[in-house]
Amino acid sequence: MNDQLRSELLKLRTTRTAGAFLLVAVALTLLGAFAEGLSGTLDELAQQDTQRALFAGAATSAAFMATFVGLLALTSEFRYGTIRSTLLFEPRRRVVLASKLTTAALAGILFGVVCVVLSFVAGFAILAARDVDFALTGAQALVIVFGPILGSALSAMLGVTVGALI
Repeated sequence: MNDQLRSELLKLRTTRTAGAFLLVAVALTLLGAFAEGLSGTLDELAQQDTQRALFAGAATSAAFMATFVGLLALTSEFRYGTIRSTLLFEPRRRVVLASKLTTAALAGILFGVVCVVLSFVAGFAILAARDVDFALTGAQALVIVFGPILGSALSAMLGVTVGALI
């Protein structure tokens, strides 16, 4: 199992597709943060709902792109024929699928962390530039931080399972 997991992590690190999807997720996160933070008035930006939308924009882009990474983790092996060598090395399909699910979950966590950090950096910069105080409570902030990370991991795993069904 450990060798298969290392192999899947190496495949994910050495292909450019995952990096490209991460860049797209970063761009969508920043676009969403700036669109939400700069479009409203100061009174609207001071409200909790608007700030929740400002900081939670990372959830959508991270989960969406992580789903594609998970989907491509399995389907690209069938497309390029590398699934044969994977299954020759490890003939137990449940081990291969478990390794792909674990790798996709780790990629989803990475996507979620990067997008949440960028969302908070951009959000705090916008709030400081527009001279608006942070209005969210600690519990709301924790949900906004850990929700997209967990959601991205689950979305990436969902991508692997859909790819296995296809």
